[in-house]
Amino acid sequence: MSLPSGIKRRGNTYSARYVLPRSVQRIAGRHDLVQALGTSSLSDAVELAGPIIAGWKAWAVAVSKGDMRHEPEVYVRRAEVAHRLIRDGIDQWSPELIVERAREVFAMQQAGEIGANDVEAQVDLDVERYVAQQQDVGAQIDVEGVRRARRAALGQLGVTVADSLEAYLHERTGDLTAQSLTETKKRCTKFVGWVGSNIEMATVTRVTAGQFLAKVIQPRPVSRTTKTKEISACRGWFQWAMLRGEIDANPFDGMQATLKKSKRGTEAPRRTWTEGELLVVLRGLKDDRREPLLLPLTSLALYTGMRLNEVCNLTVTDYDSAAQVLHVREGKSQAAVRAVPIHPAIRSTVAALARETPDGYLLPGLVPGGPDGKRGHGIGKTWGRRIRSLGITDRRLVFHALRATFITAALNGGATKEVVQQVAGHEREGVTMTSYARVLSLELCRQAVAGVNFGATDEYVENAARPTPETSSA
Repeated sequence: MSLPSGIKRRGNTYSARYVLPRSVQRIAGRHDLVQALGTSSLSDAVELAGPIIAGWKAWAVAVSKGDMRHEPEVYVRRAEVAHRLIRDGIDQWSPELIVERAREVFAMQQAGEIGANDVEAQVDLDVERYVAQQQDVGAQIDVEGVRRARRAALGQLGVTVADSLEAYLHERTGDLTAQSLTETKKRCTKFVGWVGSNIEMATVTRVTAGQFLAKVIQPRPVSRTTKTKEISACRGWFQWAMLRGEIDANPFDGMQATLKKSKRGTEAPRRTWTEGELLVVLRGLKDDRREPLLLPLTSLALYTGMRLNEVCNLTVTDYDSAAQVLHVREGKSQAAVRAVPIHPAIRSTVAALARETPDGYLLPGLVPGGPDGKRGHGIGKTWGRRIRSLGITDRRLVFHALRATFITAALNGGATKEVVQQVAGHEREGVTMTSYARVLSLELCRQAVAGVNFGATDEYVENAARPTPETSSA
């Protein structure tokens, strides 16, 4: 089957190809122009190649007239802009588009590709088309949008919300996890999409932020916690912008207070495990030969109160057999860095894991996964599926509920809240606790852990057979 004009096949993908007129070949010193399109779909290739070939043809015309100032890529860029407008139709004319095109042509002027008169002419033409469109449909003209376009053409446009967000996310890359960065980007991008990417940061007011909350955030059928996180993400971004001098005040300050909390009673998302449920899970995991790490993972979490990845990151060097403590070297906050006394029920388990590990981790062979490359990513999902197969159908009983179960047992055992907070790695409240009692004695922590009692579960864990941990790809 013959290919459409301008399309060339290379292996499984297509390229755009334009054979230059002979007169241009002699001047340009080349026979043709070729560009890979990166697609194996012929229909997609035809659509992608259209503006590229149109730009090459315009370049060939300029060369034939002796104009060699620009490379073919400049003409391709111009053709792609024109193609987009033709493709999308007159509805594409909007202040947002005019500003974007004004910024593009100003950048081309700065690069020496076009002159100032060309920039002014294009913006004038775009504005005329936009005004004519609005008049045809009887709609109001966005005067401020037109003014922004004029300023953009002169390089006087202030920092836009899109540019500010890009800089903010780039700067936060070093101190946010990949997952947190992705969530922050998702939440803040929602505001950019609503307000318009070319709106200047300095023009975003509290009225704007309030309308965003009322029209976009509030109507969403999600929890108040989720809505608060979305507002908080924008507040953090604008706080950074204020410190950078992009704005004078943060329009999102105090907006969370307007999210009313329902007075209706709702079921908690998690609950503590009962002794019977723990025994069901532990007995079921004991016989799991395919995933032998699930039992020690559960036991360690239950008797230390550690988070999933805190357990999965434990190494032999974190185990102090003389003092009988496990050291958490890093975590989600400074309070997460701590020493956790080892409960008598899991001493034999921890010693066996440290003695038999093939790679230095107490839970060996875990493959990092997820956005942040966490060792607990895969085994956490496996654990969830496995306990459901054992008959634990209550969705409130998740892995993190083991931590809540430990904390509850420690408090019931007589430990004070401050000691339990230190053992569990929780941030403590108040100036006194954060400044003057950062590290309570290990003996107090040891007493708190020793007071944790799960009845028959303690004896079962202590006496359970512990198979040699095998490398797992969970």
